[in-house]
Amino acid sequence: MLNIRRKMTIRFVTHKIVFGILNLDSIKMTFFTQQQKEYKRIEFKPFQQKPLLYLTAGYKEPLSRKPYFCSMFFLSINFWEQLDQWDQSFFIKINSDWTNPAFDAVMPFLRNSLNWAPLYLFMLVFVLVNFKLKGLWWAIIFLSTVAFTDMTGTYVFKHAFERLRPCNDPDFHMHVRLLLKQCAGGYSFTSNHAANHFGMAAFFFVTFRHMLKNWAWAAIFWAAAICYAQVYVGVHYPLDVFVGALLGLAFGITTGTLFNKRFGLAIFDNQSVL
Repeated sequence: MLNIRRKMTIRFVTHKIVFGILNLDSIKMTFFTQQQKEYKRIEFKPFQQKPLLYLTAGYKEPLSRKPYFCSMFFLSINFWEQLDQWDQSFFIKINSDWTNPAFDAVMPFLRNSLNWAPLYLFMLVFVLVNFKLKGLWWAIIFLSTVAFTDMTGTYVFKHAFERLRPCNDPDFHMHVRLLLKQCAGGYSFTSNHAANHFGMAAFFFVTFRHMLKNWAWAAIFWAAAICYAQVYVGVHYPLDVFVGALLGLAFGITTGTLFNKRFGLAIFDNQSVL
């Protein structure tokens, strides 16, 4: 019944716009509020509701004063529904279709941050031993970058959108091939693994590219592999890791550029920093 009413409403608004006789004076705010509650209760998950609630927040005027509002509202509904469908379809491709026994064994190990702790420790010790005071500042800003990405991902994105992980979603978990002993806790959007590792990789790339040349790209590929592993094992959607990667790149490039301008690392004391 709700779908029929929704289709009729969309057709009604479209008809009025096309023929230039949009007249919403007879539509009362009580009807609009009831429609919004029904969409929230039946059609949308929490992470889909947020953009719609932001769109309608503080809206108290009669709808006829803003004739474009209904068309914007329904376009927003269709956009988030379609984006969610694409995201879930791509997840199923990675998690269930594009699989092999070798990836099944490697990906759970790859996405576990604790397994990379020796690498992080070696990198910090190497920088401190070889670059002294500049190395100390490098370590401080490197750790600060991770802190910024992690807190932003948690408090700005996860708590705002409250998207369930695919393996925790009661409407979707039957499509998930979970390769871990249990599904991770917390919310799914955005992926802190993706944000943190791309933040580290981008900071490393920006500060070491003049020394390592093309080898510095290995850090980016390493972070991308960890992001792919998050989807492959079934704990994140592709959109989660994509946005997390962009977040990490933004912080890593920013902090790396600031470090280069203020300090910079060089193999020899008289070497300029690019």
